[in-house]
Amino acid sequence: MNKKLHILVPCTGSKTKKTSPNLDFSNLSGTLLEKFEKWCNNANKENNKHLAHDLYCGPAWSQVKIIKETFPAAKIWIVSAGFGLIPWDARIPSYSITFSPNQPESIQHEGPGASKYKRNLEWWNYLSTWASNPGPTESVTTKDLLDDRHNRIISALPKTYLKVLEKDFITKHSADLLIFSSDSSLNPILKDKLIQLDSRLPLAIGGTRQIMILRLIWKINIIINKGSINSIRDKVSQLMKNHEIIKYRRKPLSDEEVIQYITLKWNEIKSSHSSPSRSRILRTLRDEGFACEQKRFKNLYLRLEPTLL
Repeated sequence: MNKKLHILVPCTGSKTKKTSPNLDFSNLSGTLLEKFEKWCNNANKENNKHLAHDLYCGPAWSQVKIIKETFPAAKIWIVSAGFGLIPWDARIPSYSITFSPNQPESIQHEGPGASKYKRNLEWWNYLSTWASNPGPTESVTTKDLLDDRHNRIISALPKTYLKVLEKDFITKHSADLLIFSSDSSLNPILKDKLIQLDSRLPLAIGGTRQIMILRLIWKINIIINKGSINSIRDKVSQLMKNHEIIKYRRKPLSDEEVIQYITLKWNEIKSSHSSPSRSRILRTLRDEGFACEQKRFKNLYLRLEPTLL
């Protein structure tokens, strides 16, 4: 019997619509639970909603759309820090909140001394409770998908989002689960579910590290539906075997080049209705193969910041 294909993808910080200040996590105060209660209240009052697949944008989301075209019968589920596990065609308001660290709207900023993912997990548990009751979106719980033995679930999530679902994944379930990840710290219980990736993959299939899992799923689409996990692992190994693991040799930039880069990326992020931040731009700079020491980058950013606001 063919299993029903479900693909889990992350939400994106870039949106096509402007976010209401009431749904910008950085504007909320109080404990994490108090912030969640305010978040739910604000979301329930928001009337300006959009189809999720039209709201998200950016390079990663363009790849998600290609996957949807490649697997028209598959159910695409979005792991949203704002609304939980939502379908491709859910209607949601624009919002600004993320499980990724070091951004103004990051949940991970919460609380001194908290373990790295603790606040994200707490927030996800709140969202799962919200999904179990009538809410503003068509969200479900991960358990709903995992408990159906007729499902094949493909996780195409980056590390920070995968960590949020890890606890759900290690519970006993009936579905066929495949996890594509380069995360070496994944719970050992999930080893038999893991297709291990590394820095050779972008060389083999093209694209950046940020979208490599999504590109891989598109690339090996023929065996995603019915292939065994071992056949999929073999295919991935074949793709990567002729490449060496990348040891980063980033190109140094002058002060003027760094300033130009900051200005360009700040405007790009702002135009996508997302929140620019120093750490976010530095991470993008390094991901694109450039080098700048963190303290030097900070000084240049702070010097330039008044002209950006």
